[in-house]
Amino acid sequence: MTNRHLRRALLEKLGITRQALSLRAKKLKEQKPMTTTDAIYIIAQENGIPLERYLAPELIDRVKALLPVVPGPPVKAAPRQGPRGKEGV
Repeated sequence: MTNRHLRRALLEKLGITRQALSLRAKKLKEQKPMTTTDAIYIIAQENGIPLERYLAPELIDRVKALLPVVPGPPVKAAPRQGPRGKEGV
């Protein structure tokens, strides 16, 4: 069962509903088999929620063991900056 205090902190930080969090966990579980609880903890870790505040050390170790396996979000290239100045001068 997911730690309710951690889940509440994550929902507040992301500004989403429990249903939206569930959908995010489901997408993560499609990438790599894991429990819903583990998926929520990974989402929390990726969004800067301090797991140490809410979870026992053995749970944190389990979540961190899953992190390298889960692909991260794609890195977006920085937009190109065109030449500065007035056009046609």
